[in-house]
Amino acid sequence: MFKRFKLSEYNPIKDNMYRDRMEVRVRQEDSFRYCFRRNISDNFFKDLENLYAKDRLFRTNTIIQVSGMTGGGKSIGVISLAKKICSNFNQKTNVKFYDQELLDEFKNKPKDTIMIRDESPSKGVFGMGSTRIENQLSVVGDTARKNGLSLIFVEPEFKQNAIAKWYLETIDMGSVTRKGKVHRVNRFGVKEPKTETFLGCVLLEVLPETDPDWIAYNKRKDKFIKEVLDADFTGAKMDYEQVAIDIVAEMDLDIYKTLKEKKLFVLKKYPSYTSQEVDMILTAVKILEKQGSL
Repeated sequence: MFKRFKLSEYNPIKDNMYRDRMEVRVRQEDSFRYCFRRNISDNFFKDLENLYAKDRLFRTNTIIQVSGMTGGGKSIGVISLAKKICSNFNQKTNVKFYDQELLDEFKNKPKDTIMIRDESPSKGVFGMGSTRIENQLSVVGDTARKNGLSLIFVEPEFKQNAIAKWYLETIDMGSVTRKGKVHRVNRFGVKEPKTETFLGCVLLEVLPETDPDWIAYNKRKDKFIKEVLDADFTGAKMDYEQVAIDIVAEMDLDIYKTLKEKKLFVLKKYPSYTSQEVDMILTAVKILEKQGSL
């Protein structure tokens, strides 16, 4: 499934400051040197290949957090990883840009697949529900193994994640040439989460620029970037109007007549939502009433 490459075969792309940057990292973080000395691709890839093997004894999953410099190959790396592992991978379904989008997708109870949350603009998202979304995602991650649901979080910089099983960091991008064929390869450092120590590196062959999932992803990414530049973080929060529409479709108006009764219905259906979020949903329900939707 995954091609195995030797460190001796790998040719990283080096800009003028490459050596200086790497030497500084080694001086500050001694285990970083293992990214250039130990290739742990074989065992790492074997574990990933076994996640959804047909003969596995029980459902398994992994949770990986990936960080690294902008333009370092994080996104193409994780999409390449997911496509190798999951036969049911689809960039539109499996790759999201907001935590709330992940939570919405979880309602479909995805099994034996990998979900990717790319970019993480959450630090630009404030207000009601933002803390609830972060904590709820952590709880989902804790219980994801039962469905064989693996998660990959892409961050612009390293941050601790209590549910991560592995930390990956982009080290460099390069190539391997075999029998006259050039393979695009990215090097990722692998950190053990408890000690945050580098164990070595993996050499991952990444998708060609012509891959249809990669092309479609980039179109979505361009749209996402425009939204961020316009300070439009709509996707980061739940769609209160749609939630209200769903509630109206389910609610028995012969029973839930008053505002307090409607609030009870909302709280029973969404017990983890904050009081502000519940009030916003009820406001949307009121608007539907005025519009004659009830």
